[in-house]
Amino acid sequence: MALSGQRMSSRSDRNCHLADIDSLGLWRCVTRKHSLLSSLQDQTRHSSETPARNTLLEANPHQGTVALALEFPFKTMPVCTETNSEAAGNAIRRYLDNLLDEARRVGELLQDGPAVSHLYLLGNVAGWLDAAELTEVMFRLGRYFHVRQSQGHCAVLAVDDWNQDKGAYNLIRGLGFTHLLINSTLPLQGSADSERFAALRQHWDKLGLTPIVPVVDDTGVHAFQRIGERDTAMAGIGENIEAVVDAAPDRLIGLGLGAWSVLGHQLLRNPTQLNHYYGSLSERRLDGQAANRNRVLKTREGSSL
Repeated sequence: MALSGQRMSSRSDRNCHLADIDSLGLWRCVTRKHSLLSSLQDQTRHSSETPARNTLLEANPHQGTVALALEFPFKTMPVCTETNSEAAGNAIRRYLDNLLDEARRVGELLQDGPAVSHLYLLGNVAGWLDAAELTEVMFRLGRYFHVRQSQGHCAVLAVDDWNQDKGAYNLIRGLGFTHLLINSTLPLQGSADSERFAALRQHWDKLGLTPIVPVVDDTGVHAFQRIGERDTAMAGIGENIEAVVDAAPDRLIGLGLGAWSVLGHQLLRNPTQLNHYYGSLSERRLDGQAANRNRVLKTREGSSL
């Protein structure tokens, strides 16, 4: 992890990494709605700033709960292929500054809004941000949103490489994270890494960190499940792993490049090109694409984290 103060690559030679979950795939996991992608993606149309702002405001009654998802797409930025380079560091800092600026603007719009009961940081954040930067993100989110620290609250950090120094997880837990979304295949029982993974699991248990994995079927990722004590292989993962069941939040707000928001009857997407994303924020706009939905998601049905 990059939590020691020096950034490191999000890749590991020892672990096979899965495809990252974006904010829309996340919502499918939270609500377990298999048809969400196919029914909504083709309906997107460009929207000006005003409808985007209105969508946020109209879907913000003073009740219910919100899932907040931040996307960190550093893997897709060509400049970040040079690990620990000055150019990569500058690109990461610029993205972080813009992401937090967006968070501030959205938080100001929703300043008297519902509580954030579910927080997700997607994209192997700990592999790219150092300890000070990750602390900054959590501090700023606490200023901009009503992040609920109570029973039912969950804060999820996506990690690509579970094979790390235990000390890094102390900081992660201290910042309020409750779950680790493991984005790499787990070691086979009896392998050289299985004993090390078992020791990490014990450390996570002591800290109160719950490891989870995405479950994939023919329709794509559709649920999260806890990693059971005896399960150290992806094969047969559904047999012994307890499904994560809880009340789903009422809406999703996505922040970052290409992030999706699911708000009432509306689907809203952030700009997908960095120059557009940065440009809209520099001009104090909240740009996006909006989609009218023909089918209302019943977010209280199904399982969630």
